[in-house]
Amino acid sequence: MKASSDDGREQAEAGKAHSSWPPELPLRAIGQEPGWILKLTEDDLDLRYQYGEKRFQAPAPKPEPTDQGYRYTATSSEGQELVLHVRDRYCTDSMSGLPYPYTATVTIENQVLEGCAGDPESLLTGTRWVVEDLNSQGIIDYSRITIEFSGNGRIQGNAGCNRYSGNYEITGEGIDVSELATTSMACAPALMKQEDRVLDTVANARRFGLSETGALELSSGPERSLKALPSD
Repeated sequence: MKASSDDGREQAEAGKAHSSWPPELPLRAIGQEPGWILKLTEDDLDLRYQYGEKRFQAPAPKPEPTDQGYRYTATSSEGQELVLHVRDRYCTDSMSGLPYPYTATVTIENQVLEGCAGDPESLLTGTRWVVEDLNSQGIIDYSRITIEFSGNGRIQGNAGCNRYSGNYEITGEGIDVSELATTSMACAPALMKQEDRVLDTVANARRFGLSETGALELSSGPERSLKALPSD
């Protein structure tokens, strides 16, 4: 299986809204079957492929803009050539399900390795997300539920009545939220019931991604999920 990506215009635009373009360094890319991982820094490019059995190292190449993204052509001390092509297109790793802001293609030794690139956290940070759906049942009219990811491991927002804050970590398969705390205001019973569901979903979140319309989808199980749009 290869990393999968959506070629649709809407999802490509969604990726642009929550990532830095051109890609910032260091840049990490990963793919499956055969497994490979690449790291590009200001100094060098390091690729481990064929499930770690082979390795390519070279000085860092300069990015070359193309009509679909950026191309990096590197040459090792042995004269071996590698071409990395990064496209500004949302991508999901086929093995872990982790989302990434870019797709990546590596060509080496007449092999084409396909995968994902960038920092998954960049899809979350830089905006305030406003929840529009909870457990596929909508939300109470005029209630405002928000989520913000700070980029330094802190999550905060409004659960509809009380504010909450806690810690989060991007894992190998998704997201882990911990130490969630809230203020202690009392609101109407319906709002408090909805708030309990919001906090339960956020506190137990395990996976995240972007929909075709650019909405954040946060899930803690088959019947515990929320969908949020970036605020204006």
